[in-house]
Amino acid sequence: MNCHASSRLYVRANGTVPCNCDTGESTTLFRPPLDDLDSFDYVEDVFNGPIFRQLRESLRSDVPPIEACKNCFFFHPSEALQGYGRDGRVDVIEHIQIESSFLCGVDCDACVLRETRTDPARSALGDGPYEMPLELFQKLFDDVRRSGVPVHEIAFCGRGEPLLHPQFTEMMEYARRVLPDTYYSVVTSGNAPFSRGILDVNHMSVSIDGGFPDSYEIYRKGGSLPRVLRFLEQVVEAREREGRGPTVEWKYILFEHNDSDEEILHAQKLAQDIGVDAMMFVLTHTWNRSTKYTEASQIAELPVFQAFEGARTTFSNVNEESENVSHWEEIGQTPRAERFQR
Repeated sequence: MNCHASSRLYVRANGTVPCNCDTGESTTLFRPPLDDLDSFDYVEDVFNGPIFRQLRESLRSDVPPIEACKNCFFFHPSEALQGYGRDGRVDVIEHIQIESSFLCGVDCDACVLRETRTDPARSALGDGPYEMPLELFQKLFDDVRRSGVPVHEIAFCGRGEPLLHPQFTEMMEYARRVLPDTYYSVVTSGNAPFSRGILDVNHMSVSIDGGFPDSYEIYRKGGSLPRVLRFLEQVVEAREREGRGPTVEWKYILFEHNDSDEEILHAQKLAQDIGVDAMMFVLTHTWNRSTKYTEASQIAELPVFQAFEGARTTFSNVNEESENVSHWEEIGQTPRAERFQR
């Protein structure tokens, strides 16, 4: 939870709402009674409920509202806080992050171990559910529509692979019907089957850290570069055939094992041949990070990163003192919807 996340809502696959920060979502702020979905409202009781309002008031006073905040990379007293209503309520939801699935077929070093995902004793979700029930997903959207509070963006991402949800298409159809003006994005590894629901998304970021299979699989263990490239082709082909679909972005985290000029150039050629719209090169702070490229200015100025027109760079906003964290792209102050049009 931070000054930006306090206008955001992160709903995990089992319906719980954790603090949304880089300390690992270590505190659960709300746990719904899944056997009685009519007994609570995600907007009135959670987003604008007493816990979130108390957190906002603490942030307004530059006081860490919970213990986890003391270690949060985002908690900087000098950072300007957005204005809130006098009672801590917010009339706009900037961002809802939905973890549609906690399951994943890829084992990445900086994420949840695959063997622990469905182990009730070790999983962050306990005994689940590990895929968000469709009824719970629909309730979240019904609550938002009933409240009249606009939502700028809804992102399908989390600690699992969102596209593994067997009802992702039904989810997107319902989302578009209930909140048609909201901007929808999805973050995926691409190691998932194509589903028609992807065509209802505005923006899709596909994490592909390499241009050669051997180096790609060093970090994305269990993943397959040929499978991911075929997934990209399916999305682009379907988008061209139907005249609708997401902006497709190739997200390339730079590590020691994938930062050669040869591989970077090859990846850009693959992206251009497939029809990808943009390429993002991400700098990270993990133990296996690239030591060749450490500043955004390097990437912006070097010709090797400009072989694919539209390529750009960003930093991940992880704590540089931590070696086991998830990679999150920094989108700055520009809403994603202003950068990518459907």
